[in-house]
Amino acid sequence: MAELETARLRLRQWRPDDLELFARLNADPEVMRYFPSPLTREESDRLALGAQEAIASRGWGLWAVEVTDEIPFIGFVGLAEPRFAAHFTPALEVGWRLDRPFWGHGYATEGGRAALAFAFQELGREEVVSFTTVLNEPSRRVMERLGMTRNPEDDFDHPLVDDPRVRPHVLYRLGRVAGNGPTAVAPPSSTRLWPLTYEERGEARKTTASATSRDSPGRPSGIHSVVPVWAARATGVAIGPQLTTFMRMPSRLYSAATDLARLAKPALAAP
Repeated sequence: MAELETARLRLRQWRPDDLELFARLNADPEVMRYFPSPLTREESDRLALGAQEAIASRGWGLWAVEVTDEIPFIGFVGLAEPRFAAHFTPALEVGWRLDRPFWGHGYATEGGRAALAFAFQELGREEVVSFTTVLNEPSRRVMERLGMTRNPEDDFDHPLVDDPRVRPHVLYRLGRVAGNGPTAVAPPSSTRLWPLTYEERGEARKTTASATSRDSPGRPSGIHSVVPVWAARATGVAIGPQLTTFMRMPSRLYSAATDLARLAKPALAAP
């Protein structure tokens, strides 16, 4: 059974203590704003226990998410196979649902990256999709931050949703081919992936931020480059230590990757 770790999160199997917190999340009208309605306790428990059973039987699914050593449960992030017929099914979907106090921290994006890396590298999938109602701009922004793209011709009416307000859906896709998905590359064997000290993470973030205001010389705009996990973890956004992956990054950040690697590698070197 797979459990994924990122710089800040742990994607894990569900526990009995999660059910009450998950029910509260699902009963919040704001969290469920882009769904037909909030869930009852029975409906919420059924969803959580179904996710638990799927993880137990096949080793992956919609993982419960905790903020490592800080918050025991904030929602779920993970992978699922849509249970309805559409022009893009069968498919593998990446999805998330987080409690409202944990919005705006980048947790959905961070967990989504780990789930995507698992889908491409461990499951060997060629494509992962994500979908939501047209109105759900926050989730659509997460999909775009994950590198997923939308073709308006893929938009569809969800066959299991009767509410005309949320029935129209958009579909986003991400493939594993070079330039359109995570690329598997092993990190240096002489590095440990985490943790850096608070001061080291701050320096790494400043290195990255300073590069966002300048284009990298000699690299055409629009080209996507990659940053090794062991360097990117210094900014708190990388994939888990058991997965070796590069993350896509705009070309203007390429020089930041070089600077960040120089900064992070000595700090990450194994004692």
